[in-house]
Amino acid sequence: MKPRRTYSVKRRRLLVYFAAFFLIVLLLVYVGMRMVILSLEDQVRDIRAERETLERTIEQLELKVAELRKGSRIKAIARERFGMIENEGAPLILY
Repeated sequence: MKPRRTYSVKRRRLLVYFAAFFLIVLLLVYVGMRMVILSLEDQVRDIRAERETLERTIEQLELKVAELRKGSRIKAIARERFGMIENEGAPLILY
């Protein structure tokens, strides 16, 4: 009768150890998943900040393009840099 009791005690201990091991592995997996999630959240936050910066830069560049396309700016550059003058009245020669 004694050997049967030790077998039962050993079996219970083995089950307790297995349960503890399983619980520890489960907790480690949970902590690892949380760490991955936090890392991904940081990456998403950084990418969103970069996107906002790029959108602001695009808006500024679009405004600059609109300013550079203005005819008045081209006329001012032609007068200042190249000494060109604007004709008054109709042209003398028509092609």
